[in-house]
Amino acid sequence: MACRIKILTVLLILISISLNSLGYSAQEFAKIEDELLYLYQITKYSELIAKCDSILNSSLNDYQKTSIYFYRAQGYLKSGDISKALDDYEIVIELNQINNYHFHSAVNFYLELLYSTGEEKRLRSALDKLKKIKISDDRFRKKIADYYLLIGDPVNAYDIYEELLKNKRIDTNSFLKDLVQSSIKGKVEDKLEKKLIEESKKSNEDKLILAKFYYWSNQYSKALKIVNELKQISPGNVEYVIFLGEIYWANGDKKKSFAEWENLHLRNPDDLGIIVKLGDLYEKYNLLEEAYEKYRLYSDKIPSNLHYLMKAASILHLQGEYEKEIDLFFTRFEKGHLTDVNSCTQIEYKLKELAENKAYADLMIKRFEKIEKSSKNFNVNVTELSILVLTDNYVKANTLALKLVEENKNDFNKINNYILNKLRNQKGYVILKNVLSTIIEKKYFPYKEKDFQLELANTYYRLKEYKNAIKMYESIPGYSKNCNNRVKIAEIYMNDLGDFNSALELLESCPASPGKNYILGIQKLIMDKPDEAIEYLASGTGPEKHLWLAFAYILKNNREDAIQNFDQYILYKPESEIAGDVLSISRQVELSMFEDKKSEDLFISLFINNYFKQYSEVDALLSEFEKYGSSSYYSEAQIIKARRYREQGKFREAINILAKIPDIYYRKDYTIFLIGEIYRLDLNNKIMSHENYGKLIMKYPESIWSGRARKIIELMKREEQS
Repeated sequence: MACRIKILTVLLILISISLNSLGYSAQEFAKIEDELLYLYQITKYSELIAKCDSILNSSLNDYQKTSIYFYRAQGYLKSGDISKALDDYEIVIELNQINNYHFHSAVNFYLELLYSTGEEKRLRSALDKLKKIKISDDRFRKKIADYYLLIGDPVNAYDIYEELLKNKRIDTNSFLKDLVQSSIKGKVEDKLEKKLIEESKKSNEDKLILAKFYYWSNQYSKALKIVNELKQISPGNVEYVIFLGEIYWANGDKKKSFAEWENLHLRNPDDLGIIVKLGDLYEKYNLLEEAYEKYRLYSDKIPSNLHYLMKAASILHLQGEYEKEIDLFFTRFEKGHLTDVNSCTQIEYKLKELAENKAYADLMIKRFEKIEKSSKNFNVNVTELSILVLTDNYVKANTLALKLVEENKNDFNKINNYILNKLRNQKGYVILKNVLSTIIEKKYFPYKEKDFQLELANTYYRLKEYKNAIKMYESIPGYSKNCNNRVKIAEIYMNDLGDFNSALELLESCPASPGKNYILGIQKLIMDKPDEAIEYLASGTGPEKHLWLAFAYILKNNREDAIQNFDQYILYKPESEIAGDVLSISRQVELSMFEDKKSEDLFISLFINNYFKQYSEVDALLSEFEKYGSSSYYSEAQIIKARRYREQGKFREAINILAKIPDIYYRKDYTIFLIGEIYRLDLNNKIMSHENYGKLIMKYPESIWSGRARKIIELMKREEQS
């Protein structure tokens, strides 16, 4: 026994030595491959090639040679030496290491290069070699067949594809279509036909392939003869009947094709598979009414199936049968079908499209009311809530939301993830405010109360109820103790309420911080102390600091730093409401080197006070600015004045101010747009708004404001049509 163990040990050592003599160990070769891959990734192709040359001089097995030749070929390819790359790819293929993934990559590169460089003879030789390789990978075999098709050799392609065709592992129709086109390219139609005729003697499947070849060759009479014979052999074969109808259709005999298909249904009225196949077939041939009937029939038999209901609805939508489409969805809801989350979400998406039309929106709301009386399905109710918010039916939406919250007061997931999310996503902030207030007041989820309070405060802010927002923030336990949170509240006081005193008082006990410095910097700027303003703002936070730094630098007559900060602001806040104003002011600063300093300082004070809602100061500054009619900032001041009139409801005065701004002012396009907006939104005068938008588009066709005007005109037209 001990002797046998010794013999086995010696044999194992000899085998190990033999294997190592055939190449590197797996661990050693993995390190080599990592190094080659790294050289390739850092694009050091000459080093990659040299390294491969060196390795190829050592002892390698065929598997390892495959990898090295592949990497060298890649190096040659990237270096532009196509000839050497092709030679190395060819060696990889001859090594025939199909289990090495580099082999498959090499085949891809080799065939593509040969085809793209026009080396058809070499390509054909390579394909013939690859065709003989025994490999079970369908994708590999398909690739070889596809290249045969490209060079006009459908016979060899068919040899490869034959098994795949018969086992339904590829799309027969698309392949045979390519096969016919390839035979035309290679001028071997007769040769291919003879091969397929010979093959057709083997089985009915081969006969069907021959019929499809004739079909794609437009030889319909030959195709009809074969398929009719097959149908006589197997009259119940669905594939034969459907294909027979397709041949009749292609041959122009649409009545016969339709008769074949409908007879198939009549013989199998309860076969859902046939109903669906016919629906898809009718849709393919644009027989929309017939397709709709089949899809609707299927969805009637399987009312829980969403897919075919959606297909039926899509056909009604294409035909403009919107009321029928709405009825289709609501019939399902009313019968208690498709009330799961996924179905309701998809149906809601379709209903939203239709709800843009008021008549259809009203129809939906009536149908929802009918459902409410007979059903209390949560998901359908949430869909209704979404439509109510979308169509601005806030009273009904509010009632429904509160009712849903009351019914589900113990289910946080339903309330947060469905009811509240619908309101958040639809921007139904008024209703969201009421729902959150109710949840907090009734203490439905005490462990989440702080989160709800914070969201309610944020919702107040979105609704511009700034005082209520502050009150709610301050009522959250511990919130105001955090100085970062105090900065947030202070910014509301300052930016939205124009109350600097309250902002500074709130931050008085807080240590220095970027947020606090930002607020102090603005205070110093308003007090006309640019040096102190710059000191605070420089250590402040947020992109807005660049705007106020720019103004501080103008006050110090440092235009270069002012312009740089204006640019920084625009870079970070291109979509800001005042981005256009800032661009205009920056341009004035750049061009107005000899601007009267007093008028410039006056305008800066006007802009800052207006931004921070110091309106008593604004009105006084506007009156004073009338003395500087020749200032390059005068038109900017007039825009501020027009906006001020608009806020006060003095719309005619605002229009008069804007109309008087001279044409030489480079933002004249904006002033015309603003006049159009006042007529449309404030005076509800569509004729005058349309006239001003049209004037803008004619005079300044390339302006960004003209682009917006065009969109508004389109919207107005759609509203008129509905």
